This record gives sequence, structure tokens and C-alpha cells, in this order.
Amino acid sequence: MHHISSKELMHLEDHFNMDELMVKKLTQCSEMATDPEIKNLCGQFIQSHKTNFQTIVKHIKDKNLQ
Repeated sequence: MHHISSKELMHLEDHFNMDELMVKKLTQCSEMATDPEIKNLCGQFIQSHKTNFQTIVKHIKDKNLQ
């Protein structure tokens, strides 16, 4: 079993916080946008960030790195 160091945990936490902030900002942009292409692009970016988050969490759980 592998364990995540405190430094690695700090980096993951920073990454998750940045992703969360990015999703919030992209959601705001999407809500303010009037151009359907911009709304769609924001939605794609939001989904990409959410998928990345879910993938990282899955890898942590699968590898028992907690």
C-alpha cells in the first residue's frame, strides 16, 4: 500500500481548490454569456474539470493511497 505524503496531499488539495474555483468561474461566465457557442464552450470546460476531479479521486481510491 502506498501513502500520500503531506506535501503531495497539499498539492492535491491546491489542485482541487483551483478546479473548484475554475468550475465556479466558468459557471458564472456561462450564465452571463449570450452567445450559444460561448455557453457551450464553458459547459465543455466545466465537464472537463469535473471529469478530471472524478478521475483523480478514483485513482486515489483504486490505489488505496489514502
